[in-house]
Amino acid sequence: MNIITLITHPKYSRAKFEKDYAMIGVGQRLNITANVAPIELPEDSFEFPSAGFAALVIGYGKVSNTVRFLICLTFASILSN
Repeated sequence: MNIITLITHPKYSRAKFEKDYAMIGVGQRLNITANVAPIELPEDSFEFPSAGFAALVIGYGKVSNTVRFLICLTFASILSN
């Protein structure tokens, strides 16, 4: 696969495992499968919840130097906007 663009979060911290996500642009169309699918982004008019709102959070990836991968499903409160 030919990656033509890689945009990481400007505040990514490898040491703290924070903001560890990116957008990848590829040079070809992708086949949609059970493992490859587009994500839905909110409309420009979407109003994000305020601080204190409870949200369901899921993630997958490296969370420390001793735990390689973890799938986490939990409730969390939004701390700030």
